[in-house]
Amino acid sequence: MVKEAVESGNVYVHVGQVIPLSMRMKDVSTDSYSFKLKDGKLTCYLPYFGASHTAIIGTDDTGIKAEAMPVIVNKKFNAKKKCWWLTFDFENVNMHERINCNVQIFSNGQTYIKMQPEGRDSIQYQGNIEQQPAAKAA
Repeated sequence: MVKEAVESGNVYVHVGQVIPLSMRMKDVSTDSYSFKLKDGKLTCYLPYFGASHTAIIGTDDTGIKAEAMPVIVNKKFNAKKKCWWLTFDFENVNMHERINCNVQIFSNGQTYIKMQPEGRDSIQYQGNIEQQPAAKAA
């Protein structure tokens, strides 16, 4: 399932832990934090904990958010470590900042996502690739 998801470009990661720079890892027990790449578009909502090196004006939500944001994904497979590396940049909808994203996906589905926002400390997320949840009926 993992290889098929990565090679097709349809990756859904349920995030379970947040690892802020210079802080302790935090478990997140909500189902609302996820990271989805589908058909060359990123959709995610991830919490952010960390230091900002520039003033934040006009928002209380400092999380990382993208809604079907088109991205150009560079994909590499490391046969020795049996993992895929996905790298791309995107704009965070909440903060209007550019973010560099590196995703490491192991063949067992364990995934590490590192986000480097402009002007803020980097942050990592840990989770597992899962089947895309079915869309809820309105």
